[in-house]
Formats: sequence, structure tokens, C-alpha cells
Amino acid sequence: MKEFVQPTPHPTNYFIPNFGMDKDIKDSLQNTESSEAILKHKWDVKTLQLDADINIESDPLCSTAGCTQYLHPTPKASKEFPPPAATGYTVPNFG
Repeated sequence: MKEFVQPTPHPTNYFIPNFGMDKDIKDSLQNTESSEAILKHKWDVKTLQLDADINIESDPLCSTAGCTQYLHPTPKASKEFPPPAATGYTVPNFG
């Protein structure tokens, strides 16, 4: 039996170059700044995040039992939608 040999670990503490801010991020920040100037309105992201956090726990359309009141109706059988497979039949037990 072969003896277990510890594999060489992945390299760590290596140099990661910093190429500065991404061009798309720079463009987004500039567009946000110019839009705020045009609209004379400062966009407050913290308020928006707080509003999102408040409503994250519950869905106003559903109860705690789940969304059972807004189920889609069963489509009528057609060429595109064949009738559902039969259920509730007995399966013979041969031992």
C-alpha cells in the first residue's frame, strides 16, 4: 500500500496588481453624478436599501401557508396540452 503524500499547497500571499477602478464603474458614477445634477436630486442609496430590507421577509400576496390562492388554472386538454396522466390507480403486488 502506498503511503499518503501531502500535496503541495496552492500558492498564497502572491502579488495582485491593482489596475484602478473599472471603466464601467467610472462611467456609472459619472452618469449618476450628471443625472443628479440635471434632476437637482441627490440619490440616497441607504434609504432605498432600508426600504428593500423592510419588505424582504414577507410577500404581501401570500399568507404564511404559501401562495395557494393565485394558482394558474389547469389548461384544457388540446394538442399542445395533453390531458394529465391518470392517478389513483392500484398497483398489483405479486409478492
